[in-house]
Amino acid sequence: MAVRILAVGINDQNELSVEEHGRANVFCRSDEPYDIHIVLSGPRTSGAEFCSSSQDPPAFSWVDTPPDLVFPMLKMQTKRMLKLLDVNAGPASAGAWRYQLSVRRGSTLYQTTFDNSPVDIPPDDCGDQDATDDLVSIFMVNNPIIINR
Repeated sequence: MAVRILAVGINDQNELSVEEHGRANVFCRSDEPYDIHIVLSGPRTSGAEFCSSSQDPPAFSWVDTPPDLVFPMLKMQTKRMLKLLDVNAGPASAGAWRYQLSVRRGSTLYQTTFDNSPVDIPPDDCGDQDATDDLVSIFMVNNPIIINR
């Protein structure tokens, strides 16, 4: 099983941001599922932890609901790491889904945000000759996204 790490930090504007550098959020079709680790990292996350799944807001929630069985498992591995299983084995699992993360440091709540603005989709580097996308996102504060090709 391939492991991908999405690093989550608190930026200089006190916003929760997901580092998607190197297209870490883009998953090509594979017979093996991807094990996505969403990890708090960086000096500004000291003392921070993901909200529990029973809290409001929860640590992780989908903005755009993916089809059933594409992401069959989400669990809090530690208070600083979430694990998400991505089963991208065929055309039915292709798509792009925005999500929201919630983190607390003391009494302060940090969340990624979402809006209805166009989402930057990286170019298809999975061998699809019909790809027309030419935008690349590196750090997502608004609209963090997982893309299955």
